[in-house]
Amino acid sequence: MSNGVNIDSKGYGKIYKAVMRNRNLPLIAKVIYSYFCSYAGNSDMAFPKRDKITRDMYVNKDTFTKHLAILVEKRYIARERTTSGKVACIPRGYPPF
Repeated sequence: MSNGVNIDSKGYGKIYKAVMRNRNLPLIAKVIYSYFCSYAGNSDMAFPKRDKITRDMYVNKDTFTKHLAILVEKRYIARERTTSGKVACIPRGYPPF
């Protein structure tokens, strides 16, 4: 029996097919969406900071901001400010919500 790391041992996220199958959505936007989904796990909110995301994905801030705006415009991600002042990104599957 292998002592390898189970794929679920470090967390998971639910990624909706509607987003991944959208041929009009750029690849980088799909990757950012997937990143937020992985942080949301079984919750509906994710709080990774922009600096962490851009560092993990090797993309610059402007590229991230551009593609996040596409996801928000298409309503695949909702952005909300929590009572503690954090910005929550909520990955969604299919508009309208």
